[in-house]
Amino acid sequence: MHEATGMKRLLGAIGSLARRLAASTTVAKARLASPIETPEGSLRAVFEHSAVGIALLDRSSGIVHANAALERFLGLELSELSGRRITDFSSAEDAQATALMLDEVASGARENVAAEARFVRRDGSIGWGALSVSSAGQCAGVQLIAVLQDVTERKALEAELVHQATHDSLTELPNRALFRERVAHALTRSARDAQRIAVIVLDLDNFKEVNDTEGHGAGDRLLQVVSRRLLSAIRGCDSVARLGGDEFGVLLEQVDALAGAESVVERIVSSLRYPVELGTERSFSVCASVGIAVYSGQEDTEELLRNADVAMYEAKLRTPGRWVVFDRAMHTALIDRVSLEADLRTALERCQLVERPRLANTGIFPAFDSVRRLPPEFTVAYQPIVDLQSLKITGVEALARWTHPTRGPVSPEAFIPLAERSGVIASLGRWILREASRQGAAWNATRQDAPLTITVNLSGKQLELEGIVAEVDSVLRETGLAPTQLVLEITETVIMQNAESTLTRLRSLKRLGVRLAIDDFGTGYSSLSYLQRFPVDIVKIDRVFIDGLRHGTDGLALVRTILALADMLTLRTIAEGVEDSSQREQLRQLGCHAGQGYLFGRPMTVTEIDALLAAGTARAAPTQ
Repeated sequence: MHEATGMKRLLGAIGSLARRLAASTTVAKARLASPIETPEGSLRAVFEHSAVGIALLDRSSGIVHANAALERFLGLELSELSGRRITDFSSAEDAQATALMLDEVASGARENVAAEARFVRRDGSIGWGALSVSSAGQCAGVQLIAVLQDVTERKALEAELVHQATHDSLTELPNRALFRERVAHALTRSARDAQRIAVIVLDLDNFKEVNDTEGHGAGDRLLQVVSRRLLSAIRGCDSVARLGGDEFGVLLEQVDALAGAESVVERIVSSLRYPVELGTERSFSVCASVGIAVYSGQEDTEELLRNADVAMYEAKLRTPGRWVVFDRAMHTALIDRVSLEADLRTALERCQLVERPRLANTGIFPAFDSVRRLPPEFTVAYQPIVDLQSLKITGVEALARWTHPTRGPVSPEAFIPLAERSGVIASLGRWILREASRQGAAWNATRQDAPLTITVNLSGKQLELEGIVAEVDSVLRETGLAPTQLVLEITETVIMQNAESTLTRLRSLKRLGVRLAIDDFGTGYSSLSYLQRFPVDIVKIDRVFIDGLRHGTDGLALVRTILALADMLTLRTIAEGVEDSSQREQLRQLGCHAGQGYLFGRPMTVTEIDALLAAGTARAAPTQ
């Protein structure tokens, strides 16, 4: 009687657990080696037909009975289960935790316990189960009830979702979030084990060119190739991640300080040098700017990552395809550049509001207080261009000048590249074009002889703008400067970037009636075919060749060759950087049309140019 009561309680406990844990109503045919004798048929059916696995365990956690669902989950027959401990099927990672669960309930420390654990099936695969262990109460031969629900599919879905959240879908590399987490864990281990750690950040220098010329599909394939090469270049203990766009990160652990980090970077840079075939007509050589930050024992995760970013940015400012190791001065310099960029934007906005106060109503520009009472930070200086035969001033080149309220004069070599990187070069160039054209029209309105030409530099960023032609046309109409009196100056490098679209823009500008000049001629491509294709009117010979006139026959031969090429194409020539009278005389004898340089005048104010124009000719400065 006592045993029957215990069995009834046992089946009641089984039914309760099964109803609580089962998520499925699938009925399977039960296969028990020793059927449980009980008049409670419904409770027996729960045990036999339950969709979740159920096992009755003895005092040593050995399996006394098991239902068909447990057999299916493990891929074993009941005869193979009977007498074995359920922990015999636990994966190595979870065996200890599963045994502890069983011991806690068997000892009476806990009435029931539940957890998810991994189990090894007959075929060697791993199945995840939600395991619940409860006491069986007073029942002869049975002490514990184990209920196991198959959650393998759910765990696989969870793992896939986690993978998607922590990995880049294109390259399958860890993403920025996971990379940051791995760096944090590495720093924690380093604090315990005194490991050396370094973080590398690299950015592809020519990735935009691939996207622009070959399409985004080719760009995606390039990123996949780069990711594979990075994985092949690192050591087994290192990690690679795609941080976003064309930026990648590498975590180095157990690295031999800086020397070890640089050796890895050498392998990375070398692996990227090989041309990449993207399934198009062209192959590409990958070039990357790399920043290295070595852990000193003081940085936290964010600071170490930031240091690597700063070093990479510094590398990008220098020659492409090199690496730079972070030092503290770089961070100070970056803060200074960021501050200067903010001041540049503010100065430009003030400048535009002074010229066009109604811009304050557009919602784009902040309405600065007392903007008209502040002296303008931006001004335009003008350097004379002189006919080498008559020494008459035939034109001027407009050059931007910035006087910072606290820093004083800022060199164009500093703020022009900054304006290009920060994206404000188009606004700055537009303001210079308008101001120079307005001043040029004012000068020419009072001149009795030949009008002055006004030369304005056109940056590559401006030339990329869809509306650049309409913008130039608008400025000419607004200021009244004749199109033939405006010379737009473009460097050789800019002309060759996206050559076909550049050619289309230049032809459209030519249709306005303006003239085009190639600046720094001879330092770039210097191809006769390019000169023939592009609608250029003027060649400005770079000062490096003019300096060469002082150094014998080689420099003279180079200048003579450039002048002969320009003459053959009927192009006007202007020599840059003329600093002494002997250079001027040589250039005159060689047939160069005009010169520009300190011999004739440094960049000047409007008042100083007025004085030169009044004199009629440029007064050559004495030779230093």
